[in-house]
Amino acid sequence: MILRFVRVRERPAGRIPDLYIDTIYELGKYSYSAVVLRVRDQPGVLAKILDVMAKHGIDIAKVNVPEIPHGGEAFISIIMRNCDEACLDEIEKQLRGLDVVLGIKKFVPQTGFLFIKYNSIKILDQPSIILTRNMIRSIIDMFIKHGGYADLGTRNTLRTIGHGIGRQLYECISKIETEVGEGIEEYKVALDLLRDIYESLGFGTMDIIEVTPMMRYTIRIKNNMECAAARDLHIIDFTGYITRGILEQFFADLFGRRAVAKETRCINHGDEIDEFKVDVYESTTIFLR
Repeated sequence: MILRFVRVRERPAGRIPDLYIDTIYELGKYSYSAVVLRVRDQPGVLAKILDVMAKHGIDIAKVNVPEIPHGGEAFISIIMRNCDEACLDEIEKQLRGLDVVLGIKKFVPQTGFLFIKYNSIKILDQPSIILTRNMIRSIIDMFIKHGGYADLGTRNTLRTIGHGIGRQLYECISKIETEVGEGIEEYKVALDLLRDIYESLGFGTMDIIEVTPMMRYTIRIKNNMECAAARDLHIIDFTGYITRGILEQFFADLFGRRAVAKETRCINHGDEIDEFKVDVYESTTIFLR
């Protein structure tokens, strides 16, 4: 059995696409192997590859083309049932003989595969990394051990980390060339992009409510990565300090003014969702509280 975990989100045409890991497969007890092929972008390529496998009696479980080909090249991933290492070596040899195949990576029989586009992830042309909830939890746990979560220095340090992330998010978004209206509409495009990128990075699903134009916002986040990690540590308190920092710095850079974020609801405080209030002031100085 193959279980496919893919986040699919519909969005209006012209919006930035989700950052995504191509596919994660969890294959259970069966023996599967795989090849990832870099090929020429021309008609008949896939047919030639599948013809080779058919001649060798290969049982194909899944064929995937991660995205629209570009630059004259494309990538194809193929998962095969019951093809041991000797079988895999022979398939590699036969496929390398095709003039349409530019490169091959093979994966020996195992129970699961994780394919990432081009062996790297980029967000707006910047190299990215994957942080799991366990990694975030360990970071929070280290801060707790060295000062305690209630310690002001710990909380301010976490917010400062968030400030750095928020600034990078703003700088990424500011480089995007979009056709928008004059003046006030530009920031709305930036906030839409923030919401999309935030979710694409796995930080959580964000809902931005503009209470007072360019002055006050309510931010609601489902599955907030920071608060979920803190919940794993059984912390019963408001825990969104990194998130506060991200919001403060992003809004400060967006409007060129001082921004202060406060956490008003938290799953670790008995609420069903994490909620933040962001106020944008005239001063450009940000004070940690």
